[in-house]
Amino acid sequence: PDSTSLTFIGGGFVGHCQGEKNVIRADSAEQYQASGIINLFGNVSYEEPQKMRIQALRATYFTREERLFADGNVVATQLESGSTFRGSSIEYLRPIPGSRPSSRLIAPNRPTLQLIEKDSTGNPGPPVSITANTMVDEGDSLLFAWGEVQINRTTIVGESDSASFDKLTEIARLIRSARIINRDEAEPFRLFGDTIDLYSKEQQLERVVARHNGNATNADVTMQAEVIDLRFVGQKLDRAFAFGKGRAKATTSSQALVADSIDVRMPDQRVREVRAIGMAV
Repeated sequence: PDSTSLTFIGGGFVGHCQGEKNVIRADSAEQYQASGIINLFGNVSYEEPQKMRIQALRATYFTREERLFADGNVVATQLESGSTFRGSSIEYLRPIPGSRPSSRLIAPNRPTLQLIEKDSTGNPGPPVSITANTMVDEGDSLLFAWGEVQINRTTIVGESDSASFDKLTEIARLIRSARIINRDEAEPFRLFGDTIDLYSKEQQLERVVARHNGNATNADVTMQAEVIDLRFVGQKLDRAFAFGKGRAKATTSSQALVADSIDVRMPDQRVREVRAIGMAV
């Protein structure tokens, strides 16, 4: 009656936005012209060249909002970086000039991300696995995660209530009940804090800082302080600093040290020298 149409398509559907290079494929589809909605069924594939590919059992594309909701065994691949989200459902919002400057991917229901980091020459490193109750990715550059966050990175495991990661600067933050565990059986260590920041360069971890009630433990020493700052060389713990509000403590098998700040030198993750500075006992 309002001159708009309902269209039902079977036997294979292929479509794209006018003037755009994105392509949508499915076994069958329903198009509701009045509301600007396309329902897609069976072997759904959405692709923006060099940007995003989403595969799912079902999907709904909201043409006026430039928004795709995919449901059922969803795999979303960021084509430029190679990172992949897997989950029961994923929502993808395309950039819109003037209102949405970058794309946004929202993944609820505890998805898993295989994060690919590349070095300065463009070579990818080992994938980092991230699992959380909800994840949001902004423009393939900023990642946010909430709810029982778990991060697996080669021999490093991180856990927290929430986390963020800047893919451009390679800075990650674990927030609330944060902890880092090194699974290296030769020289394991654990780090706890309310907030933990990780600094990397070209996929190599260089620095980890635990803020607010920091606690670091390895086979040789246990450190406690408001702030614990760990430095790495060749992916191995090389030096540790303990300082901040209150007193810093370091305990070894034969000594207990208390001071305003503590500096521990540990090449190859073995303690060689401990300095206690400021009212040291």
